[in-house]
Amino acid sequence: MKSAAHHQGLSEQQVLENRTRYGINILTPPEKEPLWKQFLEKFSDPIIKILLVALLLSVGVAFYQFFTGTEPASVFLEPAGILAAILLVMLITRSPFYWTILLVWAPLLLLLAFCCGMAVLLSALAVYFRDLQYLYGILTMAWMYATPLFYPLSALPPFMVPVIKLNPLYHYINCMRCLVMYGTLPGPNTWIACIGSAVVMMGVGLAAFRKLQRNFILYL
Repeated sequence: MKSAAHHQGLSEQQVLENRTRYGINILTPPEKEPLWKQFLEKFSDPIIKILLVALLLSVGVAFYQFFTGTEPASVFLEPAGILAAILLVMLITRSPFYWTILLVWAPLLLLLAFCCGMAVLLSALAVYFRDLQYLYGILTMAWMYATPLFYPLSALPPFMVPVIKLNPLYHYINCMRCLVMYGTLPGPNTWIACIGSAVVMMGVGLAAFRKLQRNFILYL
């Protein structure tokens, strides 16, 4: 009967030699991130998204209030502060800066034209309908809820999607999100909708103002 082989481990001297030659046999622990960085990473994307939406709305309202004469040029300080907050958050959270951010001026310029056309239209109508200035806040609030800002378009029933896409602000917001948040160029349909909305609103506003201005003196 063969005797079972007796296996022995390394001797103490061999362990010391191997430890000197190869180092201690332990797993290198992963480098831990600071608590403040872990905290900011949890809020990076939502904060940026909310601030971008707030910036878009604030710029639109600022342009309208400035060109209708209801507010001075200082109204642009609020969107400037929001833009500074966006850049600060992106720097702290190390969010990527896409080259498409350089094209943000295009949808903002189209939004400016859209707001100017609406301002001209509302200013002409407000001469005849004085209560329009009080209804403006209610209408803009309803318009905001009709725009997918705080909810995704996929959350709506399928039959509501074509209706929401008739909202011009949806296309401006979608264009801004593609350029700033996703780093992609908006599709041709988005650009066509943005340009078309700006041109149509500007044309309607100027046409209505020219037609109604002849009787302004009778209602002042």
